[in-house]
Amino acid sequence: NKMIPRRVKQLAKKQKFHRNLKFKDNGLYTIKHLPLFQDNYSYLIVDSINNTTTVIDPADANIVLSFAENMNLEITNVLTTHHHWDHAGGNKEIADALPGVNIYGADERIPSLTHLVKHNDIINCNGIEYQCLFTPCHTSGHIMYYLNNPQDPRAAIFKDTDLIEKKPNALFTGDTLFIAGCGRFFEGTADQMLKAMRIIKDLPDDTEIYCGHEYTESNFEFAKSVEPSNQIIDRKLRWAQICKADNESTVPTTIGKEKLYNPFMRTHIEEIKRQVGLDADATEEETMRLLRECKDNF
Repeated sequence: NKMIPRRVKQLAKKQKFHRNLKFKDNGLYTIKHLPLFQDNYSYLIVDSINNTTTVIDPADANIVLSFAENMNLEITNVLTTHHHWDHAGGNKEIADALPGVNIYGADERIPSLTHLVKHNDIINCNGIEYQCLFTPCHTSGHIMYYLNNPQDPRAAIFKDTDLIEKKPNALFTGDTLFIAGCGRFFEGTADQMLKAMRIIKDLPDDTEIYCGHEYTESNFEFAKSVEPSNQIIDRKLRWAQICKADNESTVPTTIGKEKLYNPFMRTHIEEIKRQVGLDADATEEETMRLLRECKDNF
């Protein structure tokens, strides 16, 4: 394997929250975390056989292209969750550097967009399928990408139990869902975010969540303030603090884990309703609205 380029190493050392690069081998493909700026994540989904690569939110084209070149990866597709610069800012440079690259998204404000997608569209990238899940709220054109991991076709040939075992699915949530948190409602409503959470909850609990930012410690501090009796939050907050001290990423999480402590997925919990000043019979939409207001001012 080639060494990680010096510029990537230098950038990683500057990261306050996530210095160390992570690699998750899911059989047919590997998910590579790439830290950008102070707390952003881009992800590279690399075909395990031929190194063709799909990139999620390559906000810094120089870093992404340098990393891909050094690791001998061929970027063929870009999946953009929303148009904000810290997610889509590298699209034009990548399109200029890689003629013919496919750039997907659900918002015409996304730079260099080649394929406009909508809810439940299926994208085939290098033989791997992604389902588009439209979740407007953070922005009016926000979309998530759900990778329903197939069984490795090599399993039947090699009779390898590691290949036969189906790996967890993956969901790239951008700025809709974070570990123990959710994105600000810049262009949407509490009702839209509530619907987004329900879309996520309907997926399998072991689905791995790859979010757009490392906000984990502060999110757990807020979660503790609105559900103080939840001892899982206490343990996860200590874990997040240790990860931060060691400059380790906290991603990925799973949907099942988030259901246990993420207040924005727990708007039905009476304690949370009371902590934000509502009665026990308040609607989940009202709870979501006040939760986000509280978090914005936390």
